[in-house]
Amino acid sequence: MPSWRPFTWVILVMQGLFAVWLITAIVDVGSTTCPAESEFSGLCEAGQAFGLAIGVTLILFVWALVDVILGVTWVVTNKSESAQRSDLRDNRLIAALAGKPIATRLGKPPAAKAEKPTKKCPDCAESILAEARVCRYCRHDFPTNNLRCFKCCHAQAVLVGHSKFTCEECGQHLRRNPPAPPAES
Repeated sequence: MPSWRPFTWVILVMQGLFAVWLITAIVDVGSTTCPAESEFSGLCEAGQAFGLAIGVTLILFVWALVDVILGVTWVVTNKSESAQRSDLRDNRLIAALAGKPIATRLGKPPAAKAEKPTKKCPDCAESILAEARVCRYCRHDFPTNNLRCFKCCHAQAVLVGHSKFTCEECGQHLRRNPPAPPAES
């Protein structure tokens, strides 16, 4: 016996019930008879055939509608369970690659990102990222110089107080040239 989810069994039982309903409707119409000697016997048989067609069509329509609803529900609930199994499998793989026991890796939230350095805006005193060229609260402009990357020649604005920066184009880590010593007279 396969280890199916309980909802799969519900779907299979519903299929069986609809099949029994359809067979019962067909057999029930076939068991009623029209009077053979009547002048309306042909009309009676045509009515039975028409009624059977309508009944079977209605049963098949309801069956298909219920199957669509059950199928969508099954898929939606299956994704959450498969996602959980996938997460567990990923965690085991990560733990194996890291050489750590699985118990220490499962169930823990990801490590918090290191906080970036901040500075206070001189105009509004709000705390902003140290790399900011403009305050996001009061739009204060911090002084910058345009410096050129020696590798790709890209010019970019660098805050005056920063001695180290990274080129926006090529990613090269750069240093601001120290000012030349004052000339002696």
